[in-house]
Amino acid sequence: MKRVVWKNKSNKQLCVTIPSAIGLKEGDLVEVAKSQIQKIAYSGVVGDLFHYGHLHSIQFAKSIADLNVVGVLTDQAVAEYRAKPISNLQERKAILSSLNCVDRVMIQHSRDPTENLKRIHEEFPSAEILLVHGSDLKYVHGQEYIKKIQGQVVQHPYYERLSTVKIINQIMQTKPKDIADFADLIEGKEKIDFEYEKGNKVIVSSKADTLRVLKPLVKKSYIEDMYIFTSSDWKNRKQGIMDEITKKFPNKIVIRSSATNEDTLENSMAGYFQSVLNVDPKDPKQLEAGIKEVLNSYKNKVSESSFNQVLVQSQSKGIVMSGVLFTRTLESNAPYYVINYDDATGETDTVTKGVENKTIKIARFTEKIPKKMQSLIAAVKELEEIIPKIGLDIEFAVNKE
Repeated sequence: MKRVVWKNKSNKQLCVTIPSAIGLKEGDLVEVAKSQIQKIAYSGVVGDLFHYGHLHSIQFAKSIADLNVVGVLTDQAVAEYRAKPISNLQERKAILSSLNCVDRVMIQHSRDPTENLKRIHEEFPSAEILLVHGSDLKYVHGQEYIKKIQGQVVQHPYYERLSTVKIINQIMQTKPKDIADFADLIEGKEKIDFEYEKGNKVIVSSKADTLRVLKPLVKKSYIEDMYIFTSSDWKNRKQGIMDEITKKFPNKIVIRSSATNEDTLENSMAGYFQSVLNVDPKDPKQLEAGIKEVLNSYKNKVSESSFNQVLVQSQSKGIVMSGVLFTRTLESNAPYYVINYDDATGETDTVTKGVENKTIKIARFTEKIPKKMQSLIAAVKELEEIIPKIGLDIEFAVNKE
């Protein structure tokens, strides 16, 4: 009878579980012998968006070895040669560790698994190590060390139908029925239906796209002129983007964040990422530094994505009040306008930064609205007509006019 040895997390002791049905009783003697490991398979795996192709590869490695070891690459190791994984290291490791075809999981700190291979060779000096990878690669990292210790590089047929890139492309090209584009809702191309009200539908957008669609629709407020580009655009055509911004904006600009996980229906995240004010678009060094500051804030908040946007807008002038308005109370969704505002500094970002903050609550159906809030509430009511049935978080500024 063979049983797998496991470690008790509370006391760190190694244990063997023996079924009671085999007839052993307390006090019986059993012999424990370490099985002879002759072949060890090692695979370096990212395992992001885990799919059948991953499973197929790992099962193949298990079929040719006595011990199947999987090295899961760290987020940093992956980001060095491809897009940062969607699932983090802990999430990917948990999936791989739960597979019954995996005997051991090791953390792999670079694309080259040599350090892990050395550790395995030291533990099992007489075993042959098989470095396993799919046939999609011409060069397998770690192969020099494997040849040095008389191991083998084994490449199995690559599973063509699925890959992380193919899955992402399929999602991008297909509009799922349970996902609605916020811009389509605003433009009336799609309605908030019963499935959304039941919580079975997701609405997606970005700060920049929402403002772009709203700009020609609002009459009681004004959205500053804008220019939008993605993190991917910046990598591919940085100089062209800077030239277009310089040409479009004659005066000072603000460079704002518009991340994929910012200003969603679930999270506002106001002030979470960087915004840079009073940038001179005619100064190339200042312009580039401002853009990089916003992009770096995505990286620093572990929110990098090729789809993150940067929103460039004309810098508002003559500000007498600014802040954030919620169209319901956050605690209980009660029908009040909750306004956090600054009417003292003339700045536009003090509330989102938490520097300056006054608060007033105005009942939704009251006619007694303070004079300095009347134009703001009128503009908000117009937005609620354009975007019905959704609680709104609105960053606003009121100028002297």
